Amino acid sequence: MEKDTTQILSIYNETLFVDNILDQMPELLGKFEKKVLIFKNPKDENNECETMLNNMLKACGIGADDCYMAIIQQQEQTLESIKRINPEIILSFGIYIANEVFKLPPKINVVQKINNADVIIAMPLHTMLNDAAAKKSLWESLKKIFKI
Repeated sequence: MEKDTTQILSIYNETLFVDNILDQMPELLGKFEKKVLIFKNPKDENNECETMLNNMLKACGIGADDCYMAIIQQQEQTLESIKRINPEIILSFGIYIANEVFKLPPKINVVQKINNADVIIAMPLHTMLNDAAAKKSLWESLKKIFKI
């Protein structure tokens, strides 16, 4: 007998049904001490992007071990991750928060809310490496949610 992997997901007082939840959870790296969840694009897995991200986090008073980092292969992984770990802050680099029935509007570098979490959807790290305007726009939003 096959295990039922359908799960009910509550977002904005709506009930959504999500299938195959066991396949949707990415590996989470870090200790999550400050309740920060970071979604990264697989293309951001290089030394330059890691250094830039670590510098951003350090400027916000966050260490890499203070948050969970998840490399997202499929958008559907985002909502399951949010539900399972209940973050207070979500930084999503090049990954839209969505599944087959729900999609957070893709407003770049704008603080949004999902459940009780502050969310910033930013450009992928690898596209921001040489884009000073994108970094500055992201920094303004980071200052708001980290109260800098």
